[in-house]
Amino acid sequence: MFTGDYEPELKSIFKQYINIGDTVIDVGANIGFHTLYFAELSGNTGKVISFEPVPYNFKSLLHNISLNSYSNIYPHNLALSNKAEEFSISINEESVNPGAFSLFNKGEGSSIKCEIGDEMLKEEIVNFIKIDVEGYESFVIDGLKQIITEQKPYIVFEFDRNYQQKSELSAAHIFEILTPLGYKFFEVTNNGLVRFDLDKVKSCNVFAKPNNLN
Repeated sequence: MFTGDYEPELKSIFKQYINIGDTVIDVGANIGFHTLYFAELSGNTGKVISFEPVPYNFKSLLHNISLNSYSNIYPHNLALSNKAEEFSISINEESVNPGAFSLFNKGEGSSIKCEIGDEMLKEEIVNFIKIDVEGYESFVIDGLKQIITEQKPYIVFEFDRNYQQKSELSAAHIFEILTPLGYKFFEVTNNGLVRFDLDKVKSCNVFAKPNNLN
């Protein structure tokens, strides 16, 4: 509202590592701020595949795509996980932060459908993945393990110890998946990338870069 921008430190990474013609996966697209930027960066020859499971948010995502007239965005009203399932979560549509809706808040409310990323995207050549799903990141990455192993896309994901506890997995779980696949990790800061230190960081955006790429 005040700056006309949002998460400029992340946008800097996106601009540097997403190229015209790339296929970008936006997991946890929310109302589409980053989705729209991905569409701009990848251009008419690129593709943005967005996943937003909460119907309340998905409606806004579709509206924002329409307002901006992008034809290279492919939105899906579902979540990515490591198994296919359906359940309901409780959400407060009056919330000032729709990005805080969590798939761990099981209860009466919005119906959520989950699919396995490797199955949903098996026909795609994936260049970049962004994941922001309030602690569900480990399940998303686990469900994308085949694509990540074979294609080595750049990955940006949110890391938060409080959210991670909801998954009942260790804080190191994501890194234990990606490290053997040849990834190194950086904290995204206002001053650029710095080496990620699991013992010191409580919450940040992490940039996972394949060792064989610049």
